[in-house]
Amino acid sequence: MAREVDPAAVADRVRDVVAEWPPEELAHLLEELADPAVADSTAARSELFGPPPSPADVVVATLRNTARLWERRGLLAETALTRAKAAERLGVSPNQITNLISDGHLVAFDHAGARLLPAWQFHADSSSGRVDGVREVAAVFPGGVVSLSAWATTRNAALGGRTPAQALLDGDVDRVVAVVEHGTFGA
Repeated sequence: MAREVDPAAVADRVRDVVAEWPPEELAHLLEELADPAVADSTAARSELFGPPPSPADVVVATLRNTARLWERRGLLAETALTRAKAAERLGVSPNQITNLISDGHLVAFDHAGARLLPAWQFHADSSSGRVDGVREVAAVFPGGVVSLSAWATTRNAALGGRTPAQALLDGDVDRVVAVVEHGTFGA
């Protein structure tokens, strides 16, 4: 079922997102969109893929994607663990959690003044209490923790319909890394 979208709410959120963007990044994006060389390089592709989106469409899509990522970040924060809760879950000290983050064995993000760890990295059936292979996957994943978490918890046809987190739990670290490296992100 499609979600109804309130255009006024979207416009308000877009204004909020634009206000939060560093001015130099927004200016750079707008300069790239106005660059004639960028427009010329897409002319040859028009025959295969149809006309490219207008600069305005690109800006709108970029802003919508940014708003979507902020929404996902909020949802991720609702289920994420604090450093103390992660330590309790694994039976280690909070400092050991910090070391696991520093070494890349766990990923974390800052939200509302707290360091949070996405819950998908932890599993009671794992001998360590956490999903192995996070470091290897995060090292090649092209996005940040929010995007990685969304991808890791979404079924993927290239992984036999499993989520990447489940595939890691099953010990298929090399397969998950290969899926990332080959860009087969689709469900």
